[in-house]
Amino acid sequence: MFLSLLLFQKTTIKGRPMTIKNIINFLLSMTLVFSPFTFATDVECTDAYDLQSCMDEVSDSGGGTITLSGKSYYLTDSLVLKDDVNIVGQGFSSVITWDSSISETIDAPLLFAESVNNISLENLKLRCNIDQSASSEDFRNDHMGLFLDGEGSPELGEDADNNNINLETIEVAYCSHGIHIKGAEGITANNLKLHDNGNTETDLFHNIYFRRVADVTMTQDDSTASNVGFYDSPRGHGIRMSHMKDIYYENLHVFSNADHGIHMSDGIENARFSGLVVEGNCDNSSGSCSDIKCYGTETECDIDYDANKE
Repeated sequence: MFLSLLLFQKTTIKGRPMTIKNIINFLLSMTLVFSPFTFATDVECTDAYDLQSCMDEVSDSGGGTITLSGKSYYLTDSLVLKDDVNIVGQGFSSVITWDSSISETIDAPLLFAESVNNISLENLKLRCNIDQSASSEDFRNDHMGLFLDGEGSPELGEDADNNNINLETIEVAYCSHGIHIKGAEGITANNLKLHDNGNTETDLFHNIYFRRVADVTMTQDDSTASNVGFYDSPRGHGIRMSHMKDIYYENLHVFSNADHGIHMSDGIENARFSGLVVEGNCDNSSGSCSDIKCYGTETECDIDYDANKE
């Protein structure tokens, strides 16, 4: 109706006759001026020192994917992740690590976000620089591979700050926590390779630590595969979990960690484990230790250790 009325008016748009073509061009120009929408883009990030600029460019466009080359990318500060921006490498040859000028002193996570949504990290390696020797006193507690910080406790019905996170074929090594995720909902992870993380204060830092997280699925394609798993934490656990619900783990291999293979506490609700291989842990534990242990009452540890494959 509006367009019909315009067509019959004897007027002009910016001095031009009111033709159908000019009306369409005018409406398109107004859409470009006033539209709140942006369009996703993909970026091939080839500069080894400019990952944050690539992240910001894709974020400013409305989201998309950063593609890494099969080489090392050097950071001098944490790479801050943004909503709707994915990072996809070429495999473990795509390495994100610290620049040599600060690698011995930096105490910060390689990848960091506080309240991030709808991201995927795929086919890459995160390499920190903590001394993992038995005599090490390299206690850089914030020297993590991936740290997603956030409020919210989904097991208490609170909304989580971090949502819809996908991790696919990622290696993380020589960090305090390899991966630490707090206040999150909707985590999927497949074929993680986390090792040699946790050489800080005993029982505080681990290969991976979930806290206040719900709706988690972690799988391996093959529980006997040698190129994935959670292993060789020199002082910590393979997997640490607290305040969690709706968990499904399948075919995970958790082995040769100094403390527990899988340590759970502070409320674990609706956990299903299928085909896990958890063996040879407790190499250098302090106090009691088990391959798999949940600390709490039967109600606080709602776990099916032999669930059907989903």
